[in-house]
Amino acid sequence: MTLVGRVLAQLARLVGAPLPLEPSGRVPVTVIVTGSERLCGQVWTRIYDRGHGFPQVIQSVKRFAGATGLEEIVARGVGMRLKLSVRDRALVFRSAGYFLRCLGVELSLPDWLTPGMIEVVHREESAGQFSFSLSVTHSWAGHVIDQRAFFREEQA
Repeated sequence: MTLVGRVLAQLARLVGAPLPLEPSGRVPVTVIVTGSERLCGQVWTRIYDRGHGFPQVIQSVKRFAGATGLEEIVARGVGMRLKLSVRDRALVFRSAGYFLRCLGVELSLPDWLTPGMIEVVHREESAGQFSFSLSVTHSWAGHVIDQRAFFREEQA
């Protein structure tokens, strides 16, 4: 995470802290995915342990809706349109614009008010394990956040 990436992550706290706040290091992460009829999608809860204080909790809802057919929404009605593709046997989610939805009205956000292009890759690594990578590239600051994590599925 570059200095600009750290600043963007802190500014994003205004809309629910959807980006990891810790600049580096290995920390345990738990991901819980549940369905929500009320929100018409999947609720993704990511719990990042931290070196100090309480864990960071990131929540979002992914659902089939919007201009691209897939979107992810964080707190306060801020969302990102997503384009889904397959690359090298991995699912690739790329941002395709950001919006603010309030009182049934959707407004597209200008590029200067966004973190930039986000790409998330989910790849099956081996039986029951997958990798997750997050990359954020800002229009004038370049590559500002790069996160890689490895997970294994556990049944409750």
